[in-house]
Amino acid sequence: MLESSSVSYELRIALDQSNEQLSLLFEPGGALNYSDRILRNIRNDFVSTSAQFTLLTERLQSLLDDQFKTLGSLVPADKYQKISAEIYNIDDIWSEYQQRIKEIESYNINTLRAGNKLWEPLDASVAHNSSLATSITALNHLVYQSSIEQNQRLAVLYVVMLILAIGIVWAIWFSTLKPLAKRLESSYQEIVCKNTRLDYQANHDALTGLYNRAAFNSRITHLEATKNTNLPYCLVLIDLDNFKITNDSMGHNIGDSILQKVAADMLENPLAGECAYRIGGDEYALLIDRLDDEIDLKSRLVQLLEVIREPIEIEQVQLHTSCSIGAAIAGISCGYDQKEMFAAADKALYSVKKSGRNGFQLCSKAQQQNQSEKDRQDDDLSKSVDLKKFNVFYQPIIDITTQNIVAYEARVHWQHPTLGQLQQENWIDDASRLSLDTKITKQVIQTIEKHFKYWLKQDMKILPMTVDIGQSILLSGEAYTLVTNLSENLPVSSYIGIEVSELMFNERSFDAVTEQLARFIQAGIPVTIDHYGRGHSSLLQLRKIPFDTLKVDKKLTLQADKDKSLQTYISSLVAFTEGVGKTLICQDVQSAKGRQTLIELGCRYMQSRHISTVLTYDAISESMDDSMKSETA
Repeated sequence: MLESSSVSYELRIALDQSNEQLSLLFEPGGALNYSDRILRNIRNDFVSTSAQFTLLTERLQSLLDDQFKTLGSLVPADKYQKISAEIYNIDDIWSEYQQRIKEIESYNINTLRAGNKLWEPLDASVAHNSSLATSITALNHLVYQSSIEQNQRLAVLYVVMLILAIGIVWAIWFSTLKPLAKRLESSYQEIVCKNTRLDYQANHDALTGLYNRAAFNSRITHLEATKNTNLPYCLVLIDLDNFKITNDSMGHNIGDSILQKVAADMLENPLAGECAYRIGGDEYALLIDRLDDEIDLKSRLVQLLEVIREPIEIEQVQLHTSCSIGAAIAGISCGYDQKEMFAAADKALYSVKKSGRNGFQLCSKAQQQNQSEKDRQDDDLSKSVDLKKFNVFYQPIIDITTQNIVAYEARVHWQHPTLGQLQQENWIDDASRLSLDTKITKQVIQTIEKHFKYWLKQDMKILPMTVDIGQSILLSGEAYTLVTNLSENLPVSSYIGIEVSELMFNERSFDAVTEQLARFIQAGIPVTIDHYGRGHSSLLQLRKIPFDTLKVDKKLTLQADKDKSLQTYISSLVAFTEGVGKTLICQDVQSAKGRQTLIELGCRYMQSRHISTVLTYDAISESMDDSMKSETA
């Protein structure tokens, strides 16, 4: 409507211009005083104004029609009709004015000078008080008022549209976006909670709540990379004493309660920068970021031993716990490398266990200096393998009820260049560490084969024998080949059997070990599980292992006459082996009281240097010869 108002005012301006031009002709002298050129220009201006006026009226009508069609109710209908009527009226008046202009346009100059009579009709048409001027003034007023009303209605429309838009946005927000925002916020919080929980699970032990092995590895790697020579870090390794026995004899629930109790004990009164971890079944560790004083460390370890020793009551049973602790300080006990730290702390822990457990030791430089001696011993062991400096002895297995020897276990002694005969348990771990156990086992089997050939040649009475087999030669399949070749040359394949340590049956190698043992069973070669009680096998797991004989370790038998829980556990082992048709042998029975306790628990077979010492090949040959002569007589 603003454009229509502008056009209507242009009409008024055009009319005023025509009036001003005509006023020049009615001045004193009038058209007679003007030159031909001026008169011609005045006429041309009238002609031009006429054409412009016509175009303006047509344009105004067109604008009004368009606005009424597009804006509808925003243009008042009565105003539209009045404006149209005024335009039609102006057209009628102007047509007469335009007709007069056309006549003047055809006149020559002399006619144009005729005087006022020629121009008076035009002057009357465009005068300020003429009907044309009155119509245009009315038109201006109507267009102006219509424009104002239209703008007011537009303002109302805009307000209504704004309110509707706000209402729609509000409706969308409350019906869709707000619930969606709540769901998104809920999902975000859920993701945050899940990530927090996953991060916690990834770095914490589920049973005890302590940091786990993954967190431990990450932290010690960081400490190694950012070593501080002024305030070195400290590693403390903690093993529970005889935990497996309690766990197996009294159940995993009680075992779990003990593990949780120890974890809580470790969190009491920590040193600055100390963090506790559970890194294995019954294995814990402490990492101390910066150790101010070695005295503080020793006081902390003493306090830790005391609090762990405090009894725990579970199901109205009071249980006592203890632990062995080994510690190492970076830069003092060893270097800053984590492998060196582990080796030093583990060495100290081993020393505590060897000394009777239930204590702590801090690895010192003196212990580390012993490493050179260890290196020399490793060198001697390697040379002895090449020189075949290993002798086979035989330890009898006794039937306590008859006191007769029923079998032998081949025991290997190392002929040390300076220390003489060293029993197998003193060096076998070093041999395994140096990967020499396979060569030694081959030499032992070859020696046993020579002994068997002699005894068979002499028609001596042979008793079953077993030989220890290490994990590497077992898993490689070489042990199966060597032992089956030997058994094929014997009257009965069961005369030769194998022994494997319970420690082989860990999570990583369990399936591979049991697969190899099954091959021996199928070939008729007896399998003995040695040192049962050192590892972590349960009776449930034992059912999955193919074996014929179970040897109970001295960890269980030495204290059997004093510990009721051990008696319960050994009694369950006796019942288990009898129930599945297996043989049970108790190892390293030392005292008469202990022997009597084991007999009362149902143990029939025993193996111990305190009952019968190990025998040389010559001694066994002589015993077989005497037995053969006695039977002949």
